Amino acid sequence: MDESGFRKVDDFRRGALEGYVRLRDVVPLATPFTVLIDPVNACNFKCTFCPTGDKELLNKVGRPLGVMPSELYGKIIDDIAGFPGRLKKLQLYKDGEPLLNKALPEMVALATERRVSEVVETTTNAALLDAGMAAALIDAELDAIRISVEHVHDAGYRQVTQDFADYERIRGNVATLFELRRKRAAPRKSTSRSSISGSARPRSANSTTNSRRSATASTSTA
Repeated sequence: MDESGFRKVDDFRRGALEGYVRLRDVVPLATPFTVLIDPVNACNFKCTFCPTGDKELLNKVGRPLGVMPSELYGKIIDDIAGFPGRLKKLQLYKDGEPLLNKALPEMVALATERRVSEVVETTTNAALLDAGMAAALIDAELDAIRISVEHVHDAGYRQVTQDFADYERIRGNVATLFELRRKRAAPRKSTSRSSISGSARPRSANSTTNSRRSATASTSTA
């Protein structure tokens, strides 16, 4: 790389780090920067690189699979709301495929209604991201969504996921999400969107891909 190339890299790094703080300068934290919540710890894929799809391994280590109950999620949001400030990022994913939890839009809506975080986002393989789910997530005011792309053709998807081979479905679902978001470009607010229970106490006045992903593409929905 020549000198101009190094300068471009340095400029990119400086821009990417703008607004970041050194953790060593602010610990201990009164409010966490980021919290990850797994709406479901199962997955519809069995990717060769990911332990979540390896049922034999999960049985061996004694990890059960399940969907997070709405009551538990509401309790977690209540607890987060008890911090003196807002999170910088609430990530509604960790080990599983979030869209397997049909209540994901309501989970997003509750977090945004309660203003517990500056950003609410998720990560998905997009196989279940049909038009209905895409519209629901947009209406719930999800800030960002990462799309995990495992390959660029059917054979590759079959090789990686072991039980899914429809790359065009992924492309189509992402295109639908993008188009729906474009049509909903004007911000819309509603007074009550979530049926998941959580404390109604107001926020205080003070009130950002894990290893299972082989590749990600990000698009904002806000």
